[in-house]
Amino acid sequence: MLLDAVLTKSRTFLTSDKQQRPPVAVFDLDETLLDSRARAVRVMRDLAQNTEIQCRFLYESGRLLELTSRTNFRFQSFVLCPERMIRDEAGINSAPFLEYASPLYLQNYLSSRYCCDDDAIEGAPEFVRELHARGTTIVYLTGRNAPNMETGTRSALLSNGFPLDSQTVLLMKPAPEIPDSSFKGSALDKIRDLGEAIAAFDNESNHLNTAHKHFPCAILGFVDTIHSDDSSTPDPSAFWIKNFLRRKS
Repeated sequence: MLLDAVLTKSRTFLTSDKQQRPPVAVFDLDETLLDSRARAVRVMRDLAQNTEIQCRFLYESGRLLELTSRTNFRFQSFVLCPERMIRDEAGINSAPFLEYASPLYLQNYLSSRYCCDDDAIEGAPEFVRELHARGTTIVYLTGRNAPNMETGTRSALLSNGFPLDSQTVLLMKPAPEIPDSSFKGSALDKIRDLGEAIAAFDNESNHLNTAHKHFPCAILGFVDTIHSDDSSTPDPSAFWIKNFLRRKS
């Protein structure tokens, strides 16, 4: 229903004689179009195999390696909270290990070296390609930072079959320390210049609600994957989806 509504709205804009501004669809990346949980597992596994870490934390590295080597294992905690992933899911409560491993995890997780291999959320490439083929401008609006992650992000988008050309815009933070909410809020102002926003998709309700304030007529898609500890709930008008697979009629 949601996906068909967005495609219909795109077609309506492009065929209407009254519409002078092109339709625009705004997509977050992590846990919206791209699944970064496998990246989190790879980063943790590599940390567990690090010789220095193994020498200093033999039990902890062994436990983490055993967990992350399981077939199809995925962390269920928010992937930007390594302390929770290590403590709650690996059962490791060592404060020295948490203090040592957490910043190393974030440094590697937020890097092109690892994000280049991110997988797509089911159905996402096909849906974005269809919108793109119909003439909709695609905006990838992400809290990823460009200095450390742009090369890997572009590689992941292309390898998963997402369009990346003159009809697409990739908006990334110019510096890692900028809060995601501040960056996305200012970026949404700039998106107005690209055309008429017909849809916005995000897995974080606070960011989706901010998009709704900027574009009250846009269709909202809340991607219910994994989320931060943000306590807000999506605007009541938002459609909830787990992926972008189209229902067969």
